[in-house]
Amino acid sequence: MILTCPNCNARFLINAAALRPSGREVRCGRCRHQWFATAPEDEPAAAPEENPAPDQPPPPLPPPEASYDEPRPIPPGSNLPAIPKRRRPVGVILGWLLFLLVLIALGVVVAERERVMSAYPETRPLFGAVGFEVPPIDAGLKIIDEACSRTTQEGLPVLICEGKVSNTSQHERHVPTLRGALRDAAGRELQSWTFVVQDNSLAPGESVAFRTEVRQPAAAATELSITFVAGE
Repeated sequence: MILTCPNCNARFLINAAALRPSGREVRCGRCRHQWFATAPEDEPAAAPEENPAPDQPPPPLPPPEASYDEPRPIPPGSNLPAIPKRRRPVGVILGWLLFLLVLIALGVVVAERERVMSAYPETRPLFGAVGFEVPPIDAGLKIIDEACSRTTQEGLPVLICEGKVSNTSQHERHVPTLRGALRDAAGRELQSWTFVVQDNSLAPGESVAFRTEVRQPAAAATELSITFVAGE
């Protein structure tokens, strides 16, 4: 028969004859709880041995340590099958699978971090915080075909600057905000402004045109520079 601890539900496989005729005190080998156990009336007793010795005591209970999830010998006279071990919960298996998937995803992100930082500039501080080298914001980008002209609109002078941003790298690149600046002959900055391109994601070898206008440019300006805004 199977004896269940009322305190921790540990189960023990014993011979019902060990509890007859009037029951006995038993103790759980797991939680050390002690209680009085009796054999059910409908539980058949073990077949008596041939020529038993007179006044032979009933067979003892198995050791308390022999719980249902530990291997142990079956007491004589018991025909019950072995109790299988508990299966690992499905939730634990799913948790490990999810953990492995996260590790794989992190490995791919780290291996392709340059591509990730180019396509998603907001991830650059994260990579820098964990110790990876963060390339300059304009890595792989080049400003080409710059040209400026002066005109008048509504009676006011206007400086028109045009050009292209080209992706010279092997990966897709995000085009950050551009910054224009006018300087005088001594290199002092007189005016500055920012602008964006129409398409801010460039495939390898691709270019995008830009155009920016400055109303009433500084009269003393002799030099124009267009750069990428750092930190974007």
